[in-house]
Amino acid sequence: MSFHHALPSNAGVSRFPNNSASAYMTPLDIPYNLTGKWKVAVTSILYNGCVNTFQDYDTITVSKKITTIEDLKSLTRPLRIDMPETANTRLKIANLLSTTLTNILEVKLLQERIDGGYFSWKGKNSDFVIILSDALKNLFNLRQSVVSSYDLITTNNRPFEKSQISEEIPAIQLKELFVILVSSSYDARKIVIKAANEHLTTDELIERVNTRIPNAKLELAPSKKHLILQKESHSHVILMCEEFHKTIGFHQAAMYKAGIFRHGEFNFDSQFKNEWSVKLLLLDRIANIKDPYDKIHHLKPKSFKDYKNALQYLNSLNEDMHFSLNEENVLSLEIKTENTKVAFSSILRDCLAFDNDVCKNRGIHKASGVFSLRRRIKYLFIYSNVASYCKVGDAQAPLLGIIPFYKDEGCSLVHEHVFQNPMYIPLRSNHMSHIEVLLTDGTGQAIPFTNDSQSLVWLHFKQV
Repeated sequence: MSFHHALPSNAGVSRFPNNSASAYMTPLDIPYNLTGKWKVAVTSILYNGCVNTFQDYDTITVSKKITTIEDLKSLTRPLRIDMPETANTRLKIANLLSTTLTNILEVKLLQERIDGGYFSWKGKNSDFVIILSDALKNLFNLRQSVVSSYDLITTNNRPFEKSQISEEIPAIQLKELFVILVSSSYDARKIVIKAANEHLTTDELIERVNTRIPNAKLELAPSKKHLILQKESHSHVILMCEEFHKTIGFHQAAMYKAGIFRHGEFNFDSQFKNEWSVKLLLLDRIANIKDPYDKIHHLKPKSFKDYKNALQYLNSLNEDMHFSLNEENVLSLEIKTENTKVAFSSILRDCLAFDNDVCKNRGIHKASGVFSLRRRIKYLFIYSNVASYCKVGDAQAPLLGIIPFYKDEGCSLVHEHVFQNPMYIPLRSNHMSHIEVLLTDGTGQAIPFTNDSQSLVWLHFKQV
């Protein structure tokens, strides 16, 4: 006794909306309840040879070591810079920060001060906020943990003795010394306090700040000449525009940790023409940020009919890398900048035919094999839930058959493969309410057929 069952990929989409040409389930209106011993085999398969050249699980990660001002200016997310162990004194750390963050943050020892031993910090670039770790802030006895775009100057609370400036810092403490650079536009929300040419009284200003800025409290000092701003949370940075923070008399333009601002006298008269605003920079996700700076590009599912368009897409991802193809369809990757590496997800590496996951440093890196618009798929593996498990390599799986994948590079007509000697596998169960089909490549990934593709698998059940 035997029977055939045709399983088209578009048969059960109303019940199983996630069905695709490579992974689908077919419901059985009348479930099978077979008696005795049965085996099953795939006798033929029809499929469309058009696949996506790239898939959404394919990634290219470009890592750049931040070494220059231009590198810093290209940041699109926060960057953490740790202090190396060679910078093991306060003075060495100050000089290192000054060198590393030139034109972003200036750190210097004011030698001209009679009492000596003061470190002064000054923000010079309007594009960045610099957050210091608590350990680094405490190392320099600083009054604040953030240096913002427009800070005039902030200094340590008390001077150092010369011996303190040059004394070595314990290695365990060095691990906690770092700064985080944050673009002033990163995950930011602008809050307008006063529109241009709008006049505000002191009471109106206080009311707007306290209602519009979360976790902030502005009040008038007893002297009636100073404003005091208190921040009750450190989940975000408050960054004031230059006109606003100067008008209300604050040398410091940003707050990160909970704290209090109070500096010079406020004066509204000369600033009424300008807009007053603040930015809230949300920093909930900065804890695990590390140097180097990584850009992860998740490729989109795309099917390319010619190599030119595929290369144009790859080359649009990142300006630090460029792909080219020779007459034998072998890829070359040019890394354009120093201290940069390009890493591929493992399956994409095989598709592009590179030997390694990572290409490092500036120069040309050549693949060892031919790039294929069809992802270099060699075989199509056919699995189904109705089959018993059999050994496949070092694992077990319900495998029904393996066929060579059609080798045409284009999106051509439907292909049919007929099994002349079908491989019969014992049924996993005599009761079946639905039948699943999975078509994969040699890595176990579902064949990335294009969205409009369909497939059809013929199964033969026979009693033994």
